[in-house]
Amino acid sequence: MKTAVIIGAGPVGSYAAMLLARQGLQVDVYEEHEAIGRPVQCTGIVTHNLKDLVDIPSKCIVNRLSKVKVFSGYESASFNLKQPELVLDRESFDKHIAKLAEKEGASFHLGKKIDLEELKQAGRIARHDHVIGADGALSQLSEKAFRQKHPLMIGAQAICRLKCDPYEYKVFLGKRYGSFGWLVPESRSRARIGVMARWKAHSMMKGLLEHFPEAKVVKETGGPIPMYRSSVRTQRGRIYLVGDAAAQVKNSTGGGLFTGMTAAQCLAEAVSKNMSYERLWHKRIGKQLWTHHLIHRAMSRFRQHDHELLVRYARRAKPAVERMDRDRPLGDLLRVVLAEPRLLRFLPRLSIKSCSHKEMSNIPCAQKPQKFHFWVPES
Repeated sequence: MKTAVIIGAGPVGSYAAMLLARQGLQVDVYEEHEAIGRPVQCTGIVTHNLKDLVDIPSKCIVNRLSKVKVFSGYESASFNLKQPELVLDRESFDKHIAKLAEKEGASFHLGKKIDLEELKQAGRIARHDHVIGADGALSQLSEKAFRQKHPLMIGAQAICRLKCDPYEYKVFLGKRYGSFGWLVPESRSRARIGVMARWKAHSMMKGLLEHFPEAKVVKETGGPIPMYRSSVRTQRGRIYLVGDAAAQVKNSTGGGLFTGMTAAQCLAEAVSKNMSYERLWHKRIGKQLWTHHLIHRAMSRFRQHDHELLVRYARRAKPAVERMDRDRPLGDLLRVVLAEPRLLRFLPRLSIKSCSHKEMSNIPCAQKPQKFHFWVPES
């Protein structure tokens, strides 16, 4: 019987385990933490597209959002969502995916960390037909087997008690919030407030919290977010990377659940049909990830006035913006530009020539773990 070892029992690793076990492989999943789903490091907002990949029980859904409001300086714009977006209880969702994998025959080993030095020895790898790294942004398998470390952004978030519109989440643009800030409501009296930034994410989050003096912080959390690069390597023989370990993340939003689980489908297909995993996932999500990369790169060069113009132009193209799918933005962006051609003024920011190695070197990388920390550990 063919066997597979998966390092990491997050939702992407567990989903890959489910798909591979369904094909008849003997699958062992190793997770260094004692409990699946902890610590929580994710905002938990996902598009409706995730339901196309896996059934999501109601117990895993904290809230459903139908509106978004974007702020930048004196400008703001409100949009209705084409389909409701879901706010997940990530701990519950992660455990749900793991249970689905167990039903298919996968075995989970919690509180056990694979010795990656052993994986470098040919004899060790030979005992397993497939070794899969789903061990997150700071993937040791990526470092040891592929000699690569991903550029990182830092996410910082606070769970707060405050009164808010339970159906509308808010996005804050501007350098003071890093790449962007957010307020995602869980209910009328509870919300998740945070930022994604290269540096000083925690202090930026504190700055965003100052806009909500009535907010009572329940707990804080944070973690690294890998940045996608087209040069990332994800397969070396029978060794694979998937999810955050492969930096299969939408750089403009920091989201990687839908893309990572889609890549897990490609991995399962590649294993079953003896095909190239890299070719399959690049075909499925490569263009979309590159589009998000370009958006993030352009907006990282914005001045405050540019952010305000972007919000103003988006408001004038409201019908086209409301039809956008942020998991598949490529075609939708063209329609938005046709609706508001002045958005083309930002095109020079996408210039390949203007993206220097110096700019990329300013992004903290995995070899600098001291640049982030978990401010209040999950209980």
